[in-house]
Amino acid sequence: MASLKDIRVPYDYEGNAALNDESIKKWNPFNLFKQWMEDAVKETSIKQPNKMVLSTCSASGRPSSRWVLLKEYDDSGFVFYSCLNSRKVKDIQANSFVSLNLYWEFFHRQVRIEGTASQVPREQTNNYFVSRPKGSQISAAISPQSDPIPNRKFLEDAYCKMDAEYSDREAVPLPDFWSGFKVVPDYFEFWAGNTDRLHDRFVFDKRLESSLFDSTTMTKGLGDWIVYRLAP
Repeated sequence: MASLKDIRVPYDYEGNAALNDESIKKWNPFNLFKQWMEDAVKETSIKQPNKMVLSTCSASGRPSSRWVLLKEYDDSGFVFYSCLNSRKVKDIQANSFVSLNLYWEFFHRQVRIEGTASQVPREQTNNYFVSRPKGSQISAAISPQSDPIPNRKFLEDAYCKMDAEYSDREAVPLPDFWSGFKVVPDYFEFWAGNTDRLHDRFVFDKRLESSLFDSTTMTKGLGDWIVYRLAP
């Protein structure tokens, strides 16, 4: 087996050259994210372009991360869905600061997003829930997410029971313990891999204190975002 320290991947996607010190000034972070997401959706080798790592932190400061799926986004934020009894939601209820991380290996691109998460309206949650396949609705309704369970049969029995109960319906009711959350960002970092590890890292920052603004390395961008480059 190859040693992990010897594994090397060339970062040679030519399209990343378009992101540079001049071009970054014309973007706001939401539009740049939209462009990168659209590129990822069009690339057929990327099976789940909307997968992202959600990191939360408990009230005591203990972090945890997991994969979730980005289901909606616009200029107001990024939405995912979850059981309200899950660890991620309990963390958010205690500490609303979260981070998101999306990586598309084909393009050697990564986006880090930091902000605050809050629950979306019930109507929005229901609109998404009814759009899911019925089997996924049932799984969400019967699973006590993040709770210990005795075995897989526990889930399968609960699934079969609900499936039979709603066999004559196209959908099951939205559970009271299931909802969406929107992350409203105040920080983006766009990372683009380049040759010899001279990667590009551009930040859009809304939380930077005015006293820390440095005109030699920072620019006042669109929409009150401060834009600057980080060393790789």
